[in-house]
Amino acid sequence: MQQVMNDTQTQQKKSRRTLLLLVFVFALPYAAAMYFYMNRDNFELEQTNYGTIINPVRAVQAISFKDLNNETFEFSSLKGKWVIATIGSSTCAENCQKNIYHLRQIQKAVGKDRYKLKRLFILTDTDELETFKTKLTEYPHMKVVIANEDKHKSFLDNFKFKHKDTNELQDINDGVFFIDPNGDYMMGYPGGSPAPEILKDLQRVLKLSRVGNMI
Repeated sequence: MQQVMNDTQTQQKKSRRTLLLLVFVFALPYAAAMYFYMNRDNFELEQTNYGTIINPVRAVQAISFKDLNNETFEFSSLKGKWVIATIGSSTCAENCQKNIYHLRQIQKAVGKDRYKLKRLFILTDTDELETFKTKLTEYPHMKVVIANEDKHKSFLDNFKFKHKDTNELQDINDGVFFIDPNGDYMMGYPGGSPAPEILKDLQRVLKLSRVGNMI
């Protein structure tokens, strides 16, 4: 009888060890990802991303704008969404038009995550506003705000960044920028950056944010 009890206890211990091992194996990737997400400011991510990581991230000012309907728009209303933004003039030349198109296609390409995204165009002037509006006919769901007042200068300056490879200060016009659901500016791209690379980076951060939301 004692031998049977010993064998049973031994088997139970083996089963517990096996279970703990399985839990460890399956939980480790999530634990590592959560640790990475919570400490993302302390990692050098530039080696795996095309865009320049803003380290540390910058809280975007809670500031008000006028939209194309002359209605007040509060930037803080975007909290809770991933924002992919571009900055440009109302002349909206070639790079600007490419950005508008690419942002729409990128949002479509992330599949079910597209509902977490908001496309934003930050317009720096109204010199050719009516012409600009005609270029938006195929992009009805992109939010456009006008940042042409003195109070918006520091807001726009906040998006400046030095390129991760050249360390040169980048022109923010026609650039692309990621803002996370906390309202933090966390990645920037100079004008003319390839859309496939921006998409890859966005897919990475969305995947990471899904893990972060499990915490």
